[in-house]
Amino acid sequence: MEFIHTLTGMKSRLQNTFRRFDRFFDEVIEEHLNPERDKEEHRDLVDVLLEIQEKGDSEMTLTMDNVKAIILFQILSSH
Repeated sequence: MEFIHTLTGMKSRLQNTFRRFDRFFDEVIEEHLNPERDKEEHRDLVDVLLEIQEKGDSEMTLTMDNVKAIILFQILSSH
């Protein structure tokens, strides 16, 4: 089946889509990490996830990829 995905261009389109999502999430995370941003007034899920990731609690460790996956899940499940 791999060759079919290559022939149809599906594989490259999926890879391109994932790269675009990754860049988008990087921008969102970077915006939330900006020290000049008023965090208390506009606190949201991304802020909470980044706080958990920063603390590195042994019970719940989050990588940046985990944070991005949770954001993607929230976006997809809201539609």
